[in-house]
Amino acid sequence: SSLGYLNGDLAADRATSLRAYLSDPTLYGVIDGRSSVTTSDVADAIEGILPGLVRVFTSGDDIAEFQAVGPEDEEQAKQETNFINYVLTQQNRFLPFLQTWLRDGLISKVGYAKAIWDDSERVDEETYQGLSPDEMAYILQDSEIEVTEQSLDEMGGINIKVKRKVGTGQVKLYNCPPEEVLVNPDHTEVSLT
Repeated sequence: SSLGYLNGDLAADRATSLRAYLSDPTLYGVIDGRSSVTTSDVADAIEGILPGLVRVFTSGDDIAEFQAVGPEDEEQAKQETNFINYVLTQQNRFLPFLQTWLRDGLISKVGYAKAIWDDSERVDEETYQGLSPDEMAYILQDSEIEVTEQSLDEMGGINIKVKRKVGTGQVKLYNCPPEEVLVNPDHTEVSLT
């Protein structure tokens, strides 16, 4: 039943709000003999409110904080708080993410975000020079390493260039465009899960 939203009032309201934010001169039609000046009042109001909203979420020492249930949980709550704040601020660019999330909410009446586990890998290249056969054997014990170049130097040492796949699994935060999220009108919870 959420598929019908494209023809509903919410979709039309969102489109009108976005056009007003973008100062679309054709939003209210063009009337002959009248000025075609378009102001950016909506964008100015939203961008003026945004810094105050961002401050609400970022003004404290921590963006998120876990509370201990009992005295035995205090250390774990502290570690969880440190970790989640590291994920938000160091692994993800929290400030631009938050600004987009809040801006979507102000323009489109709702802002959607998701957190996913990203299992992507990166490839690091390393170069070793002047290795003995034992040193080379030791390096090649690592099953993640693939030799891409190998040569001997004038002293008889082994020069190698290797590639290593490194897993960078981490939590990634994404803003979801509101028009791409469909919600059944019977859904009454804040969370979509």
